[in-house]
Amino acid sequence: MSGPFDFIGDVHGCFDELLALLDRLGYQVAPFDPKGEDPITARHPQGRLLHFVGDLVDRGPNSKNVLRLAMGMQAAGTALCVMGNHDDRFMRWLKGNEVQIAFGLETSIAEMRASSPAFNQAVMAYLKSISYYHALDGGALVVTHAGLRSDMLGATGQAVRAYCCYGPVHRETGKRIHWAPQWTGPFKVIYGHTPIDQAAWLSDTLNLDTGCVFGGALTALRWPEDVLVSQPSSFDFYADAGDGL
Repeated sequence: MSGPFDFIGDVHGCFDELLALLDRLGYQVAPFDPKGEDPITARHPQGRLLHFVGDLVDRGPNSKNVLRLAMGMQAAGTALCVMGNHDDRFMRWLKGNEVQIAFGLETSIAEMRASSPAFNQAVMAYLKSISYYHALDGGALVVTHAGLRSDMLGATGQAVRAYCCYGPVHRETGKRIHWAPQWTGPFKVIYGHTPIDQAAWLSDTLNLDTGCVFGGALTALRWPEDVLVSQPSSFDFYADAGDGL
């Protein structure tokens, strides 16, 4: 795929901010029941493709409708998404695996327990279908959630999945390793995962997680225009960022 694209950073259940940002980007959202379970669809009149960088769920007030929109747009061919660490943990919970109920997962679980079994199954099928990175524009641009090494492009497997979803961490402390300053290409990387105050290119990498769920903003990159568009958060949904694992 060669675009044009609109990449959106970590949503974390901030559905109202997502709708406001889509409006600013020119997307047309079809009428929907905010309390329903049917897919929500949206399209851009110029045929632009929306691309989420992962972490659709957890912490924010409305992960369910964020999922409805992402699922509906993917089914309509107007959006893509890569797997985030929160999406991955949420999917494993949906499968019945034992996971740590922390870092905001409890908010998504509460929404799913109030939803129908059919909706839960549809969400699990959707999450199982999304990749952990996408190479676009002939491989010149790669989208992932937490990071990617250049030697991983074209590779699959658990190690690649873990790196893309969770990023590199220090073996002893478990703290995140900030890989972007040392990035040397050969492709540009768009990602999220680690909240920052303002998005800016660094060594051909761009972190779009501007902490909407922590009171920051939801940020999009328009590509190939290379223009950033941000929608401020309405309030601080989740007080403690922690390490986001």
